[in-house]
Amino acid sequence: MKFLTKILAFFLFNTNLLAEDKYDSLVTMIFTGDLTFARAFENSFNRKKFDVFANWSTVGSYDAMMVNLENAVTRSTDSIEKEFVFKMRPELLSILKTAKINLVNCANNHTADFGIEGILETMKYLDSAGIKYVGVGRNFREARKPVILEKNGIKIGFLGYGGVKDFIAMRNRAGTNSRNEKLILEDIIRLRPDVDYVVVNLHWGEELATEPHETQISLAHKMIDNGADLIVGHHPHVLQGIEKYNEKVIAYSLGNFIFGGNSRARESETAVLKVNFSKKYMEVQVIPVYINNWRPELAGGIRANRVIKMIKDRSKIFGESILFQSLGEENE
Repeated sequence: MKFLTKILAFFLFNTNLLAEDKYDSLVTMIFTGDLTFARAFENSFNRKKFDVFANWSTVGSYDAMMVNLENAVTRSTDSIEKEFVFKMRPELLSILKTAKINLVNCANNHTADFGIEGILETMKYLDSAGIKYVGVGRNFREARKPVILEKNGIKIGFLGYGGVKDFIAMRNRAGTNSRNEKLILEDIIRLRPDVDYVVVNLHWGEELATEPHETQISLAHKMIDNGADLIVGHHPHVLQGIEKYNEKVIAYSLGNFIFGGNSRARESETAVLKVNFSKKYMEVQVIPVYINNWRPELAGGIRANRVIKMIKDRSKIFGESILFQSLGEENE
């Protein structure tokens, strides 16, 4: 089977970069959509243990990876009443560490599936595993607190939003961050002077919708206008378009990554962002990914071209989408 040498979409903040600028210190990160090691994944893993990230090196090297953690991390069996509840066993967090997933967004509609106690357990286990998180906290102030990654002299700040109404963090109650526009913009403006880049994770939109709602586009533009550099969206469980707006990037939905809440997702196609941050520019690559029996790997040939075409087609609604460039073989 032939694989694409590289399929990517990219742009540079500064299009007049000198050649030597490419040799500046970099921080390279991977951003994905939803990851959950819930029941469907766990059933497969329990039947026969396997190396989830055995083939993940095909995407190339990177310093850190961020996912939307679409489940509570708990041993509780006392879930809230809803159709779908997702949790993962705390010991499975070690799998994330093998892939350098050291930062997760917890502001979503499943972190609270086991109530306030489940939220507190999730934070406890993430802390014990050394995995940073945004979008959740023991109170309102803590949930809004950014995570700042500093490496090679580059500072990147992260924020996360998208919890469910009944479990939004309050002054004296643990919970998740809401998508309150006023608070989001306040947080971005506050963080902006302290970092080189601001990255916002948003759990938003309508499930299975292939395009964002106009209110999402409006909010994304306001976030960029107030200092965000990269917006990473998820929740629809499908890929949506990617917009270039004022030389910044908005990925409205990266769909599912490893989505163990549904057995059909064990074999699927998706995409992730691979982002190079330097002091002078940010380079964004769209990497097509194949989930092969729960194991992610670089998609090749027909699969890769199918994913890229889907994102290109779904990006046509925007005034300007990021530049797509395909390199490599056209067939598997």
